[in-house]
Amino acid sequence: MDVLDTYLERYKETPFKWSKFDCTTFIISYIDDMYGTTLLRSSVEGRYSDFRTAVAYALSSGKEWLYVESELPTQTVKIGNLQRGDLVCYSYECWNPMAVMVDDYRVAVVTIKNGLEITPLHNLQGVVKIIRVKE
Repeated sequence: MDVLDTYLERYKETPFKWSKFDCTTFIISYIDDMYGTTLLRSSVEGRYSDFRTAVAYALSSGKEWLYVESELPTQTVKIGNLQRGDLVCYSYECWNPMAVMVDDYRVAVVTIKNGLEITPLHNLQGVVKIIRVKE
């Protein structure tokens, strides 16, 4: 198993919980595990606790992928050149979350209703950009 498989296995039965296991903490924790950053602790942890405070945090903090781009060397990727592990940045309402590519067509994302989901990329609303962390 690689890092992504291990990470997905660890959280496959975890229920959604604001600031503990939500779309932001899932991806930021994955990035911390994969690349040795401390983005969760320095940028996200303890900043919200429910829907209302999550909305306020999302509006004040801006796009989630900016955290990643500020800490790691990244490149923008075109849809036809996707790879496992690429980060898909998308947008709806006030949120600007991310998902991670698990294969050529599907992403891992956390939802309020189901927790961790592996879903087709085309199910994400408003894909804005895709970034790859350069090794």
